[in-house]
Amino acid sequence: MTSTARALRRIVQARRRSQCLRRRLIGPGLLCAALLLAAPSVEASENGSGNFAVGAQTVIAAYFPPPNLTEFYGYLLYYHAGSFRDDHGHSAIPDFEANILAQAYRVAHTWGYSAGGFSFSSSAIAETVYAKVHAGGETDDTFGIDLLELDPLHVNFDWGHLHLQTGPFFYLPVGPYDPTSLANSTTHYATFAHELAATWMPTPKWDVSLDSNVSFNLRNKATGYRSGDLFAVTYGVNYRPFDSNQKWQFGINGFYEQQFSDDHSFGQPVPTGARLRKFAVGPQAVYWVSPAVAVVVKWQHEMAVRNAPRGDLMWLECAFPL
Repeated sequence: MTSTARALRRIVQARRRSQCLRRRLIGPGLLCAALLLAAPSVEASENGSGNFAVGAQTVIAAYFPPPNLTEFYGYLLYYHAGSFRDDHGHSAIPDFEANILAQAYRVAHTWGYSAGGFSFSSSAIAETVYAKVHAGGETDDTFGIDLLELDPLHVNFDWGHLHLQTGPFFYLPVGPYDPTSLANSTTHYATFAHELAATWMPTPKWDVSLDSNVSFNLRNKATGYRSGDLFAVTYGVNYRPFDSNQKWQFGINGFYEQQFSDDHSFGQPVPTGARLRKFAVGPQAVYWVSPAVAVVVKWQHEMAVRNAPRGDLMWLECAFPL
C-alpha cells in the first residue's frame, strides 16, 4: 500500500470517529496561454497535480498577440477521475471518484517595442474551480477561486516558420483553504515555473506545437507538505484538411508530466517519494472565426499514471482580441 493510500485510510477513519479531521484530496490547477487551460488532482505532488496548466497549450502554443495588441483567452474544463493510482499504477484508494469543473480567464498584452524578430509580452490569469470528491465512503465538494497567475515578461522570437516564446510564471494561491476538508478549490501553495514553447508552421495548413515547463513548488504552510518539482511537455499537431474551408483544423493533443524530486512532509521525504507521472492523448478540433478569433474543443485521456488520479479531460477554449 502506498503512502497516499495509507494516509487516506487514516483520514477516513479519523473523520468517522470525530467528524473533524479530514485531509485535502483534490486541488486542481488550470491555466492558459495562446489557447490553453489545465488540470486537477490528489495527494502525491500534494494531491496529484501542480499549479502549471499541463495539457493546455495545444494550439499555436508559442504565439502571443502582435505588438501593441491585447488578447482575451477563456477556458472551461471538465475533469473526471475514476481511480487514484499508486507507484505501480494500481488503484490505491477504494471507492475513489473526483469531478472538477474549472474556468480560467487570461488577458495578454504584447508591448510596442520589438527588434530583430524579438517582441515582449505580459499577462495575468485568474481561475475558479468547483470540485467534488468521493473516497472511502465520504463525499465533499467546494467552489471558489483557485489562484492568480502573473506572467511579468515573456520573450517572443520569430524565425521563418518557427516561433518561440519563453518566460517565467508566478502562481499565487487565493481563496479559503481548510486542511480538515476533503475538497478545497485552491492548492494553498505558491509555484514558480519557467516555460519554453515552440510552434512550427511549415505551411498555412500545419501547426505543430510543443510547450515545455519546469515547476518549483513552495511548502503548503497549512499542512507542512511540500510537493516535488515537475517537468512537463504539452503537445499538439493540427492540420487544415479542407482546401475550400481553411477555418477548420483537426489534430491530436496531450501531455507528459514527470515529477523529478520527492515530496516532503514537515521537512522529511515522503516514503517512496510519491513522484507523479502522467501521459495523456486525445483528439481536438479548432474553428478559426478569423485569424485572431478561435474556438477549441478537445479531449485528453490519461494513462501510465503514477501517484495521481487517472481520468479524462474535456476542454472548451476561446480567444479574441480586446
